[in-house]
Amino acid sequence: MSDKHDEPTGVWCNACNGDGRIPDPKLAITSGAPQTMVSSRECRWCKGTGRRPGFHPPV
Repeated sequence: MSDKHDEPTGVWCNACNGDGRIPDPKLAITSGAPQTMVSSRECRWCKGTGRRPGFHPPV
């Protein structure tokens, strides 16, 4: 058993729902009409892993 408690184990990140990426809406002009383009960026809470530090076994 490891004593490293800084590594995420089994707790999903609440900000990105475990995806590791969050939506990042931007304004785009397509054919002269303004539209919203949604791209994604790395979650800054979990740094793209989808997991965060939390409960460690045994709980």
